[in-house]
Amino acid sequence: MIPRASLTISLDTLTSLLGYLRLHHRYADLEDITDQALQAWLDKTKADGIHQRPATIRGYQWKELFLPDGTRLRSRNYEHSKFAIVEGDDLVYDGRSVSPNQFNSAVPGITRNAWRDIFLLFPAERQWKRAIDCRRELTSYARRPTPRPPLQPPLPARQAGLAAAPEWEGSDRRKGYRRQEDLLLD
Repeated sequence: MIPRASLTISLDTLTSLLGYLRLHHRYADLEDITDQALQAWLDKTKADGIHQRPATIRGYQWKELFLPDGTRLRSRNYEHSKFAIVEGDDLVYDGRSVSPNQFNSAVPGITRNAWRDIFLLFPAERQWKRAIDCRRELTSYARRPTPRPPLQPPLPARQAGLAAAPEWEGSDRRKGYRRQEDLLLD
């Protein structure tokens, strides 16, 4: 018996797969088909050699944002787009090592904000993100407050196992409540 494991896939992919299997009356083959599809993907990836890079911690540090090796950068002008890539520890554009600001300002006479105008495509992702959005996400995550433990009652009340009594307010009397001292005076 072959050991099995569960994988999470998107709802769209699952719907498409089940629709195909329903059309071809192959419900019993679901596990075998998914296994074959993953194996075919692995074989293709190994043959391409593209994803065979060893994991590395190399990359370009852009202020507080780290761009790992293989990250692509895109900047658009009114007329065309230009691309750069992080290779090792350098940001490479047009065959030379540049800073993000130099890459963004490659068009003479135009001064632009690199954080706002550069889009990033990280190696394991499919969607471009604005650099400023990545930076904001990183700084908002760093600013999250750490949770504090709940306040405990004063030590004598804790030792007696009693909860601290709420303070008396003058409005309590109007509500029909009376303090203990008032009850003793009656």
